[in-house]
Amino acid sequence: MKYNKSLWYRIAKRFLRNKGLKIVPLEYDIQKYDSFSQEGEDRIVKMLLESEKIINSDITYLDIGCNDPIALNNTFLLSKSFVVKKGVLVEPNTQLSKQISIARPNDIVINKGVGVFAGELSYYDFGDYHTLNTCSNEEKDFIIKQGFPLKSTTKVEIIAINDLLREYFPDGRLDFLSIDIEGQDEEIVKSIDYDFIRPAIICLETAVYKGSKIDGMSNLVDFFKSIDYYLTADTSLNSIFIDGERSIHKRFLNDLL
Repeated sequence: MKYNKSLWYRIAKRFLRNKGLKIVPLEYDIQKYDSFSQEGEDRIVKMLLESEKIINSDITYLDIGCNDPIALNNTFLLSKSFVVKKGVLVEPNTQLSKQISIARPNDIVINKGVGVFAGELSYYDFGDYHTLNTCSNEEKDFIIKQGFPLKSTTKVEIIAINDLLREYFPDGRLDFLSIDIEGQDEEIVKSIDYDFIRPAIICLETAVYKGSKIDGMSNLVDFFKSIDYYLTADTSLNSIFIDGERSIHKRFLNDLL
């Protein structure tokens, strides 16, 4: 089945409307929309980048699990708000990667998956519900149980997260890291070599669709505090952390958390 963008927008709009949210239409005017993310994460990140004086004029970002180049995307607004020194978008789905390359020609698009180690993994494709695509077998089984039909299973090349960071950000500068890879976000973020690179702001999906988010978040917040990162925002779907070494409000964040 060919990827039907119009159908995806109808599905997404119906889902978001139930949550009281709006989705960017196919034909957009950036001046009319405050956010392109799921729940305003891009606006929060933009505010942090500016208020914390993390960037002066240009920005670097890495979007792992890009999926759509514009809608529900955490880096599109940033690409239009700042001069982009380097933007890297990673998406294992070949068809989606082609669309991302067309819509975001100034960014580097990598058609691979990301893992702790390099290699090859099964990629589970849910067709028009492509925001659910995953390389996690456990996540795949859970999604199928929720009634979403699996379209296909293919093998995708996996690049190790630290190899990715060293290759594309060799100077160690990364202003914003966005991770949304359906069930593997925490595993990836905990495997980053923070002695080599410290992303100024990290946004990762922390929504829990089975079990309790509170238990997992406590462990995640403790992990980040142990490496001097602090939780600055949580939108129920995603959590945003800031590097204490880059934050001018570190003392306040440390006392708060």
